[in-house]
Amino acid sequence: MHAVGIARRSYGQGDLERCRNQLNRLLKDSLGRDAISRTSVVYDAFESISDVNRSQDHNGLHVLYAPKGTDADTEIERLLNQHSSPKQVLVVSSDHRLHRAARRRKASCVDSEDFLTGIQSSSTADTPPAPQSPPQKNVSHDAAEEQLQSWADEFERHENESDPITEDSHFTDDYLKEIQRDIDDRKLP
Repeated sequence: MHAVGIARRSYGQGDLERCRNQLNRLLKDSLGRDAISRTSVVYDAFESISDVNRSQDHNGLHVLYAPKGTDADTEIERLLNQHSSPKQVLVVSSDHRLHRAARRRKASCVDSEDFLTGIQSSSTADTPPAPQSPPQKNVSHDAAEEQLQSWADEFERHENESDPITEDSHFTDDYLKEIQRDIDDRKLP
């Protein structure tokens, strides 16, 4: 929520839930249907009374709240450690503790701001922002194409290596293919 610019220093009653819903809508509107079905968002749940209903579905987006007494980062590490195919996981966080945890499991990782820029640049310029959405960066078509080319170059570099995931990787090959499909689906006639 910090990367998107909707987090606050303090929250009044209902504000935190509204901000979380705003981020959920942004992700749902920016990612393709297949990507959404494979995405989990983990929130801290400090205000929850119990651990009941920690896992929820928000219009196809899987939302998970950290157990009482812990935080989202710890829950993400736990999920990562339990994942049967961590090489297929992309951890989106600006917390470099999570980046180290992802690399240990051979998962990919990317800073939240970089991910946000990537999904915003793949959105069509003619799509107006959703009501109450955070301010969108104005990304030109050329900048979007440049970002896409950068991802394609990274993808090609990994295809030519014997070990497709390195310590410096940000995206898995499958994730890059998914981004390419999403961008192709959104191109204007």
